[in-house]
Amino acid sequence: MGEKRLASPRQKRLPESLSEDQVRHLLGFIRNPVHKMCLAVMYACGLRISEATTLEIGAIDRANLVLRIVGKGNKERLAPLPQPVLDELGCLWRSHHNRRWLFPNHRGDAPLNPRVLVRTFAAAAAAAGIRRDVTPIPCATRTRPD
Repeated sequence: MGEKRLASPRQKRLPESLSEDQVRHLLGFIRNPVHKMCLAVMYACGLRISEATTLEIGAIDRANLVLRIVGKGNKERLAPLPQPVLDELGCLWRSHHNRRWLFPNHRGDAPLNPRVLVRTFAAAAAAAGIRRDVTPIPCATRTRPD
């Protein structure tokens, strides 16, 4: 009789992450302040793109310097929010005054579209001279409680 062969499990490769300097350099090529700040918050707080684009104003806890994130499966978690990022978010909000969305679309009636943000990121990476495949996802070394 024939022997059954078991396939070995595929090795998952972690994506390469950008250094802090590379992220700062890349963000320097983004002109739209909403896109730039959304990507900065993603990197600073370790958010998924869908979590960052749908952040509401009420998700910011200024007193405790945290963001309340609603992630996959409607699970909530808290992400630390550095004071400099909070200050920049305040400046951004004063420029658009959207009552609901932290990162509104250009009409202000909905959150920023993740595909638009991905295109902005790709264009900035190319302009920054980053040749390898990079995506606007958080650093692979960070852990998530959810």
